[in-house]
Amino acid sequence: MSSPHNPLYKGGMDLKTSVYILLIMCIVVLSCGCTTFFTHIMSLTEATDEPEYASRVSLDSPRPPADDPMDPDFIRPLYSTVCRSGCREHEAHYLIFRDFYEMNYQNIGLFADVVEQPFIVEYFTSARHESPHQSYLVITITDYDTEEIIIEEGFNRVYSSESPKEIILRKPGRYHINIHGAMTDVTVKMYAGG
Repeated sequence: MSSPHNPLYKGGMDLKTSVYILLIMCIVVLSCGCTTFFTHIMSLTEATDEPEYASRVSLDSPRPPADDPMDPDFIRPLYSTVCRSGCREHEAHYLIFRDFYEMNYQNIGLFADVVEQPFIVEYFTSARHESPHQSYLVITITDYDTEEIIIEEGFNRVYSSESPKEIILRKPGRYHINIHGAMTDVTVKMYAGG
């Protein structure tokens, strides 16, 4: 089949139609890129709406607790306390960390750089086994630089089965938090002054 105007035309699109299709394809491709670009710009402006706090928490290498329980003669520093069920100490402070863990005999290490006290570690536990010896959690907070234990608290075994609990440190500093446990789900929230 040939066109009366062009002897080489054998049925297909003419040049004008091909140009229009090419132009439409370019517009589609460019508009996809613009959408991605504008979405990225909007996400940057949304992220800056959240306040930034000087205190921060980040992942760190775990420091497993010792095989032996902590020395019973250990005296907690005066700036550390534990508050059991019904605590509301954290309400006046800034949330700087939040996560959920399914503990299965592992250690999780976190680093906290606390600029303004207090530093509060609140944790909610849920046992996945009925035995308090099988379902447990131990949170050990040490001085990040000296590795000296400041406080150790937990759920089940040698600790109470109350939940939630708050560990309160009334001193700024650099802390390592080790979370160790088994057959327990835990939600950890950390707060700092500011």
